[in-house]
Amino acid sequence: MLLLHKKADYISASQLKLIYSDIEEYWRVYVLKEKKKDFNYSACRLGKFLHSILLRDPSYEKYCVYTKPRRGKDWLAYTVTHDPEFVMSEGEYALGERIKKDLASKPDVAGLLSTAGQAEQKIKLAVNGLEFFIIPDYINPTDKIIVEIKSTSELLGEHETLATVDRYNYDLAAYFYYFIMSKLWGCDPKFYFMFCNTTVGYIKAWEVGSGLMQRGKNKFEKALHLYRNIDTLIKTEPSRIGVLDLEKSI
Repeated sequence: MLLLHKKADYISASQLKLIYSDIEEYWRVYVLKEKKKDFNYSACRLGKFLHSILLRDPSYEKYCVYTKPRRGKDWLAYTVTHDPEFVMSEGEYALGERIKKDLASKPDVAGLLSTAGQAEQKIKLAVNGLEFFIIPDYINPTDKIIVEIKSTSELLGEHETLATVDRYNYDLAAYFYYFIMSKLWGCDPKFYFMFCNTTVGYIKAWEVGSGLMQRGKNKFEKALHLYRNIDTLIKTEPSRIGVLDLEKSI
């Protein structure tokens, strides 16, 4: 039986990045409702912890340190009274303190997250018959600034950061957020990445230039094309057996 793609109530950055990078994985996750492959829960938990520090989120007060391995009877007993999502190792907590200290030493970077802005606002917008949904890490409506916080173990030089942005399609998400906020604000906002190095524990901010934004736009448009046409691109109905052979010229 053919499984038709049920269009979601809205389109998110996660959906677009996945359908762009791996259309079959998108089908498996969003149509067949299976779990994502190779999802790194530890990295996700650490990322949320660092977000809570940089965005001054009240959830930071919920975090605690557990000094033993996250397994066995002691760990299970500890999780009865402590949510594992908010339990950090000594090393993870110390990393957060280094990140906090480094941010305080860089007023130009810290200024991007001024109290005049809004953190993790849920924003929906309909454009050309499609419903889009974004949760930017931080927006400043006054200065027309968008900031996305990313964590990486890679160095934060220009070459390394560009490679990370391309590998995880952060440029696609950057243009997506830029596109939505430009519609809402009626002007071209500035977009910044704030990268946290999780090996040493320091921060570097980058403003996204026009060339990188254009590449993100190209990816965004391709992802939308795949989204609109996925039913014809993914075939799940039974078919006759084909012939697999080598070309005679080989």
